[in-house]
Amino acid sequence: MEDGEAVVESVGYLSFDPPEQPAPEDRPVGAYYISNSRIGEIRPRPDTGSDDDNTAASSSSDEDDDTDWSDSDDEAHQPQRPAEGIGPVQDSIWNARFQQLVRLPDTESKYQQLAYLAHDFQHAAEVYGRIIISERFVPVEFKTIKPLDIGGIAGGEKFIVQSILFKYALDTDVMPGLWMYGGDFPDDASAMKAAGHELRSLARLEDSGAIEEGIFLPLETLVDYRGFRLLAVSVLPVSRKTICYGSHDAGLTVHSDYPAFNRKLKAIFTRLNLKGHRVKKKILYGPGDIEGHWGADGKLYLLDFSRLYPPESIQQTQALFPTNPMASRALFYKMLRPELVSSYQKPLCSDAFSLWLKGDPLAKEHNDEVRAATTRLIEGIIPDLALEIVFRCLKLKDDALNETETVQVLHTHLQHILHRMHTCGVNMRFLGALRSRFLVTAKQYDLHLMGHIDTVYSSLMFTEMAARVAKNMIRALLREKMKQLKVPSSEPYRQLVLNLFNLFSGQAAASTRFWTSVVPPTLDPTSAPVKSDGEAGQQPNSAEGRNVEYYIYHQCLGLKNEPSPATTSLPVGSPHTNMLDPKSHSKGVIFTQWLSSEALGTRGPSLAPPLRARRVCSGRSIS
Repeated sequence: MEDGEAVVESVGYLSFDPPEQPAPEDRPVGAYYISNSRIGEIRPRPDTGSDDDNTAASSSSDEDDDTDWSDSDDEAHQPQRPAEGIGPVQDSIWNARFQQLVRLPDTESKYQQLAYLAHDFQHAAEVYGRIIISERFVPVEFKTIKPLDIGGIAGGEKFIVQSILFKYALDTDVMPGLWMYGGDFPDDASAMKAAGHELRSLARLEDSGAIEEGIFLPLETLVDYRGFRLLAVSVLPVSRKTICYGSHDAGLTVHSDYPAFNRKLKAIFTRLNLKGHRVKKKILYGPGDIEGHWGADGKLYLLDFSRLYPPESIQQTQALFPTNPMASRALFYKMLRPELVSSYQKPLCSDAFSLWLKGDPLAKEHNDEVRAATTRLIEGIIPDLALEIVFRCLKLKDDALNETETVQVLHTHLQHILHRMHTCGVNMRFLGALRSRFLVTAKQYDLHLMGHIDTVYSSLMFTEMAARVAKNMIRALLREKMKQLKVPSSEPYRQLVLNLFNLFSGQAAASTRFWTSVVPPTLDPTSAPVKSDGEAGQQPNSAEGRNVEYYIYHQCLGLKNEPSPATTSLPVGSPHTNMLDPKSHSKGVIFTQWLSSEALGTRGPSLAPPLRARRVCSGRSIS
């Protein structure tokens, strides 16, 4: 498009294509079918029917299954069930129970049952997900859960067990020499981010009133284990032939078949401040690769939300993030936050900078609006937030001088920063830019009057950045270890994590070298060592060559990368520095606190409270 920004064709992240050939006779035909796995099954607990109102509503739910299309102006445009061609598509017990509960009246019993269902679904996803990931490199004939060929472009192997579809969040080559997220090299870390967008966008759609509009959503969760991520989705009664909105084949065919359905989706996307645009000859209000299905159960389902929100403008952020020839692939995972999009003065286009806008005469306008929103983020929101944090430091300086900064107090300070970033629509990848702007703004005030609270806040932001990078390091090295060993046992991976924690927060020479090295090794993957001091015979994966994890990989393997002679002090925020209060903290305590939280999931699973139980749950675990 304009101004030199590359445009790359989009490919749907969550494309559920049924097999071309008939399925085995013992399984229903369609995009989803129940696995015949003989391992112990986990199912949602049954409805106790303890609430009279809910029981009555449940008993009448079957009568209400037909979607109300009475708002359609044209009788000819009423959706008609095809006489043939869909085939028997089976629903799952998870989806049936979930859709039954979300349609009940808002009572305490309803949300309690939804919370139970969320816990059960997450538990089942974690149990089966751990098995799938631990057997990632086991030959197919020896796998406990066999992969299925159900099509789709993202993630490679897919599994269905006990009515849950599992998909790896891994980079995939869309054509020879071109990877979906990494460009010329696979970028699994970015693929995991896209899966995270899927889950967050699902929650936003629920908040936008999708259920009230008669649009149903799947039950989803994430499972993080040994450096890999699985997206677990409840099996739905849909297939390739039930799609009626969006595209399931990367834009070859685009649907907006039923005006009444289109109006419902327009209302939902308008509440999210998303802009309608032309995709081929159709007008869509979400991304082109979103999928709306009229399910075999008569319900309208919406799938594939990873690109629901517009991408940031690479051109506007290149000063903060140096670009490379394949930076345009970032449009698939560097999205603007929902808070920024919803608060922006104009609706924004989900498909900005992509080939989905190729036939839209207003493509330049759509792209310019997203550029302006990105500029507003960089030049307006981040400086304003930095000033707000400075004012908070001035307000807290007296309390900070008289209070011992315990881990709990410091955690409160950090959580306030992160919460304000989210509510203001600032992505975590801009934390470094926010910290830099905070330091510049703080210099405009009397630092003596501010006490040392500004140093505390600066160090906390640095610690958060270090913890997030360390999380990606741990994941990348766990993936490499699994590729090397190809065994499902857990002890080698536990030892790897233990060694990394010792490297991050220890006091040995290797740990000091790790934190003080300033000259990174070459990022040319062809120069990667075949053998290193850290782990003999391990061959680094060239797939990590374009990522920061590659630099970390060299460091963690113990390569001799001595600090520069000009370096006379440790970096601020290192666990070897007095980054907070030397009287109350030992080296590495604060860093390890957040590293444990971010990388190993010690905060526990993210479950919705009873009144928000219909939100998806998120399982996070590495062992």
